Formats: sequence, structure tokens, C-alpha cells
Amino acid sequence: MAVIEGKVSVKDKIIESADEFFSHFGFYKTTMDEIARKIHKAKGVLYYYFRSKEDLYTEVVKRELQLVKNELTIIVNRDDDPVSILENYIKVRYRMLNDAPNYHETLKADFIEKYGFVENVRADFDHFERAQLKKILGAGQKEGYFRLSNIDLTLDVIITISKSIEVPLYLQGKYTEYENIINEMISIIFNGLKK
Repeated sequence: MAVIEGKVSVKDKIIESADEFFSHFGFYKTTMDEIARKIHKAKGVLYYYFRSKEDLYTEVVKRELQLVKNELTIIVNRDDDPVSILENYIKVRYRMLNDAPNYHETLKADFIEKYGFVENVRADFDHFERAQLKKILGAGQKEGYFRLSNIDLTLDVIITISKSIEVPLYLQGKYTEYENIINEMISIIFNGLKK
């Protein structure tokens, strides 16, 4: 968050306000007027910083995913065995994405069809995840924890499985109900890989 002379910048206030509205009402039902009123600014101020509601939403999602990326980077860089790192990475990924309501909105099929503008943010997150998981798997293979015939194909499978349950977990609101079971399954799978 940018701070100007001890105060939150206007741009950050706009993003915070937008985050509240988008998180609560979704992209479609949120207006730039509401966001501007919340921070006691004219709507034109929003357009000074963001060309459109789509640009503002993209920034909100980008910041939301940046928090996830920051936490996952810390996990990947821990001095621990690769199996534990991978297990922790997957658990934290699910938990943090559960707390990312604007990301949830991007999972809706009709959202992507009508608003592909956010696709670059999603692609950036996918690229980030692929790099982090490749780092974990590469270290695990080098240290003898994993025997993988093809790291890239293994990555594809891990990412496909991870993403395949996002809709029921987040859009159907089942993460809290399934969290303990998911964590147990992840532990069983990854503990089976340990030496």
C-alpha cells in the first residue's frame, strides 16, 4: 500500500473501496459511483487512476493474488524438505484463495466469456505457480525425494488437480466444510512420498 506523507494514497483508497464493493456485490453489481462515494471523491478521480471499471477490478484481483504469491514464496523458500514444502504450499494455497473473493468471481464461466480482461492476471498467477512448483519438484528430485520421469507433465497434473476443485470449494462455498478432509488427504499423499 502506497503511503504519502503518513496517509494512504488516493489510488490505494480507491482500490480498498473497490475491493469492498467487488467482494460483497461482485463485479457486475458494483458501480464506479458507489466506489467514489465511499471515499468521498468525484467519480472522475477514479478515472484519473483507472481507465475503466475493468482496469480497477483487474488491479483489485492482482493485489489479492499478490498476497497469495507473497505467502507461497515464503513457503517455497523455507529450509525444509521438499515434500513438507509441497504439502504446506498446497494447503496454504487453498486456504488463501478461499479468502480471495474477487478471484472467486473470475472462476465463473460467464465472467471469463464476457470479461477476458482479467485473464492476464490469472495467467500471471498460473505462471508464478508453475515456477514455484517446478522449483519444489526440482529440489525434491535432486535431493532424492521424488523420482519423476517428466517434471513438466507432473506439474500439469498437480495444477490440473488443484484447479479442478476450485469451483466447488469457492463458488459453492464448500471450502470450510471440506478443509480438514482436504488437509488430511494432502498429508496422506505427501507423507507417502517421504523417505
